[in-house]
Amino acid sequence: MIIKDSQDTQGLIIEDENSVLMFEDEQTILVKKFKQKLLSDLTYHINKKACYGLIESSSGTRLGQINNFDWIFYPSEGKECQLLLLGDTSWRSGYLKIYGKCVFTDLKNEDFNDPQKTRQINIILEFISKDVTIDEPQEPESPLDDIRRSMM
Repeated sequence: MIIKDSQDTQGLIIEDENSVLMFEDEQTILVKKFKQKLLSDLTYHINKKACYGLIESSSGTRLGQINNFDWIFYPSEGKECQLLLLGDTSWRSGYLKIYGKCVFTDLKNEDFNDPQKTRQINIILEFISKDVTIDEPQEPESPLDDIRRSMM
């Protein structure tokens, strides 16, 4: 899936979890394992700061609830890497941007004991190619083009 981000760069959302990432140290990792590691790290930080999405005072009084939040992993311009998509024969050089999104369940009438049931976390990987080429739609060649060329 091709998307445009706010800076008008063209990015590829990596959806195939069997694709491979290679970073500067030439360490390779499957996209699936990389996302699992990011999910684990993000879950740890969410548990540390907002286990159920609740905001409480130091006395324990409930002040409110977080509905959702977006997380952008730094560096925001992306981490330099190479991507090998399933089926490709060569590596693509570029930058990896990493986004996390956490949506909390409304707890007003719920009694959850497991924080995992109170939220949904998604990790999105966007690859920005160093050699971005935007294919301009080309008009189909007309049978008259040969005649026009011969007249020039």
